[in-house]
Amino acid sequence: MKSLSLIIIGTLLALAGLRFNQLYVSTTVNPLIGDESFVKKFGHKPDANTDDHLRIHTHLEYVETLLRTRSTDEMSSDQQKKRLFLLDKLREYRQRGVFPKNNDYKNERKPCFIDKDGAICAVGYLVEQTAGREAAEQINTRYQYATVFEMDDPSLLDWIDQSGLTREECQLIQPTYSPPTPQQIPDKYKITNSYAVSSALLNGTNVALIGAQLMNRPGISPERAGTWGALTGLTTLTLGLINLERFSYDQTNYYGNRGDYSNKAKRSLSMVNIGAGAATTLLSILNVSAYKKTLRSKNVSISVYSPLVETGSALGLQVVRQL
Repeated sequence: MKSLSLIIIGTLLALAGLRFNQLYVSTTVNPLIGDESFVKKFGHKPDANTDDHLRIHTHLEYVETLLRTRSTDEMSSDQQKKRLFLLDKLREYRQRGVFPKNNDYKNERKPCFIDKDGAICAVGYLVEQTAGREAAEQINTRYQYATVFEMDDPSLLDWIDQSGLTREECQLIQPTYSPPTPQQIPDKYKITNSYAVSSALLNGTNVALIGAQLMNRPGISPERAGTWGALTGLTTLTLGLINLERFSYDQTNYYGNRGDYSNKAKRSLSMVNIGAGAATTLLSILNVSAYKKTLRSKNVSISVYSPLVETGSALGLQVVRQL
């Protein structure tokens, strides 16, 4: 019984350790050295808000420096030349700053040999620059999200043997990439809080004032409600016209990911404000006019005149009564 308990505890600890290792690997920029490059340069670990482009750039810069300082005495002159050439290409790649994206794994960092937009990883770029793009794409068809240690590709292993780099060093170069980031809508296409709140308040007031005019309850002056309705309606109409922008869109967000962003929502709200403002203003003016017309129709006028006298004048009496 005691042995069984020890076996169970040992198994649980092993599983916990494996899970911890998976989490560690999945959150760092490289499975071999983690975020050592970032800590060395900035004095602290990156967090969830750290720009991924910065993490990858920092890692590649650190690894290039590290590989240039390693001894190559045991290599042939041809391997040494190829090694220096590849490290120069690695620097070129880093300075270009075009890195692939992990578009398919939402909960973990993963390497990506070539992404759906054709951006290639650092190791893939070295293969491309020496063996050709086709060779890199063939590797990508089988090992797009695999680490170098997981790539059991004869052509890649042969390339590594002749490159002047070891398999461990290629794995050291290969970064992982963060999961897809939420797409950020450019500010110019957003409905600001102030615009949303003011629109809601004005349109709510418009509805209340139109309702007050239609209900015509005692104690509510139709003329006053109509006047205020015309004022709030004009204000809403003006607000909509000010914020009505020409339709526009773009296809690139802050992170460089493609998206279809437009100011359609903002334009729609502006059109609602224009329509609601114009309708409230017109209805309020009509209601005030109808109310005044009703008042005039309720006035009864009685006029009494005396016969004309020699002077051509007459005496008269007019009585006006409002019913």
